[in-house]
Amino acid sequence: ASVDPSQVADLEVTVTPSTTTPLVGDQVDFTITLTNQGPDAGTGVQVLAKLPPGYTYVGSDDISYDPVTGVWTVPSIASGETLTLTLTAEVLPTGDHDLVVEVTDSLTSDPDSTPGNDDLTEDDQAVAAVDPVPVADLEVVVTASNAAPVVGTSVTFTVVVSNKGPSDADLVELVGLLPDGYTF
Repeated sequence: ASVDPSQVADLEVTVTPSTTTPLVGDQVDFTITLTNQGPDAGTGVQVLAKLPPGYTYVGSDDISYDPVTGVWTVPSIASGETLTLTLTAEVLPTGDHDLVVEVTDSLTSDPDSTPGNDDLTEDDQAVAAVDPVPVADLEVVVTASNAAPVVGTSVTFTVVVSNKGPSDADLVELVGLLPDGYTF
């Protein structure tokens, strides 16, 4: 089907995350709003809201959203109407975390935007910038070469640090103090 130039629907989209600094492993809700500023109804509207690889899809509140393609299908939106879609996703430790949302198709002409042209300066496209906080689970195990040493003998302490993740741990500093009765 082609665009009907006699009908005009000024479609605008926004996207808002429930938090811009989630912990890795937490869930984020993205609220996507589609507004028709009119003057006519918008028909055959599709909004692309494909989660980037920094997330695992958990769910949505609208069955017209396809999590595989990332397309939200809106058969019709009246002049002055606002529709919302909420996507829930789990934050992964790696990958892009900014969600870009854009009106990619409409059978009604838009006076100030071109659907599907990937232009963030237009009001039919928006981005939610998210900067996850890494989560590392550090574990320290200390063992002694001799659990019951004789006075005057040497004991070697072995310190093993491991990270159970899910994120990498950078700039880790470990402080070890010898117990009373030992000299370095």
